[in-house]
Formats: sequence, structure tokens, C-alpha cells
Amino acid sequence: MTKSFAGMFGLMAVANGYLSEDDPVTKFVPELESSGAFGDATFGQVEDMTASLDFSEDYADPNSGITQYSKVLGLREAPADEIPADSVYTYLATLPKDEAHEQGDIFHYQTPKTDVVNWVTNRATGRSFQDELTNLWSKIGAEGETYVLLDKNGTLFAGGGLNATPRNLARFAIMMLNDGMVGAEQVVPKEVIQKLSNGADTEKFSNGPDAGGVMGGGDWNYRAQFWVRHTPGKESFNAIGVNGQWIYIDIDRDVAIVKQSSQPESSTNYYDEYNINAYDAIIAYLTQ
Repeated sequence: MTKSFAGMFGLMAVANGYLSEDDPVTKFVPELESSGAFGDATFGQVEDMTASLDFSEDYADPNSGITQYSKVLGLREAPADEIPADSVYTYLATLPKDEAHEQGDIFHYQTPKTDVVNWVTNRATGRSFQDELTNLWSKIGAEGETYVLLDKNGTLFAGGGLNATPRNLARFAIMMLNDGMVGAEQVVPKEVIQKLSNGADTEKFSNGPDAGGVMGGGDWNYRAQFWVRHTPGKESFNAIGVNGQWIYIDIDRDVAIVKQSSQPESSTNYYDEYNINAYDAIIAYLTQ
């Protein structure tokens, strides 16, 4: 669920005046000017994953973009001549645009976009993901260890690899239910939580390749790296990670659910529907 924290830190940077969602990403990261995918994208488009990128997220395909990305990160062993770049950031600058779509046309879930969000946020604020997470964890009273994944060069991988205990994730979720406050302190700006609750353009989500199964009914969208549900009476925004990781946040009914898992498949409609039905049943029981 690393992406959602990166997206939230991006919205917090906007709320605190460091940048605008309308800013081109190259304003802060000129290294991306050579990228067809990101050279003319705005921060908001990358945040909401509507930036136009030609990149396959098929984990089972040995030639997919995500497989090549894994080689760059060092997650997948490969001979030196099969590794397409020597660092995450060098690789991001080479990624091409999806010629079938313009920037902002449709939602398409693709991991490199999150690393661009993090790169821009870091540059705009002068603070790292680690800095922001450490500060957040200190405010919510987190305990024990939390760690993040770095690539072979020591660069944080914002697209995945956050390891946190369920109790600490529950502390985070409770803070979000409480309008971003812990006691009398505003930890996350209320406007950030409102933006996540409001969600994004459902039509752009529905027209994209990821709107299928339980998320294909026209009541889901994606905002700042969170999956947002607008089913009447079951509204929520959600941090979702591969293999069954969830933070399900239902502001209206004041319920949050943390689920950590090791599903045999990274993500399928079967498991999504199974999980969502379980959350609905739990919330219905708690609020009857």
C-alpha cells in the first residue's frame, strides 16, 4: 500500500503550498523532459494515474514493463546486459507515451507513475518519503519497526515495499477517520481527506483498462493513489496493495478495516469481490 502514502504526501505538499496539481512535473524534475510519458504531464495527472504511459503491469509476462522495472530495482535477478537502466530515475526518463491516449484521458494503473509522484514531492518539499513517514508515525504513536524498500542505489521505491504492522496501520486509519487529527493536533490537512473522499473522474476510470469486475460498475475511481468507492451507503477510500493488502476507510460510517494477506495471485476480481463483500458485512454488523 506504499503508493497511497506517496500519493497522500503529494496532496499534503499541495495543501501546504509547495506545488499545485496543475504544475508540470518537469517544473521540479527537469530530468523527465526527455520522457514521452511524463515530459508534458501535470502533477495531478500523475497523482491520479491519468498520465499517458505505455507500460504493461503484467507480473506474469517476462517481457512486461513491470518485469523490466523489477530488474532496474534489483527485485528480479538478471544479467547486466538485460537491465534497462542503472537506476529507477534514469529508467523513468526513458518511458514512452501511450500514443492511443492523451495526457489526462483515462485512468491506467501503472507503478512508475508513483515513483514520479514521490520524486516530484521530494523535490518540491525538500523532504524524502522517509522523512514524511517518520514524522507521520511519530504523530500517531506508532510502535515497533516499519521499513521501506530501497533499490540497489539506495533510492526509495515508492511503488511498493512499505512494511508496517497492522496496529500501526490501524492507528493511521483512525487518524484519517478523525479528520486527520490526533488529539488537538492536525496531522493530515482536512482538505486532503476531503479530496480523497470526493475522489476523481469516474468516467476516466470507467474508460480505462482497470475498470472490471467489482470495480467496473461505474461507482469507482482513483484519486491520489487511493481507490475510491462511491457505492451509495458504502462510500470509502482505500489503500490497496498487491496480494491482498487493504486499508478500507469509511468516513461516513466511522469504520476503518486493515487487512494484511498473502494471496496466491497479485490481484484478481475474485479476491477483490471477496474482500469487499467481507468489509460490507463487517460494517453492516457494526452499524446496525
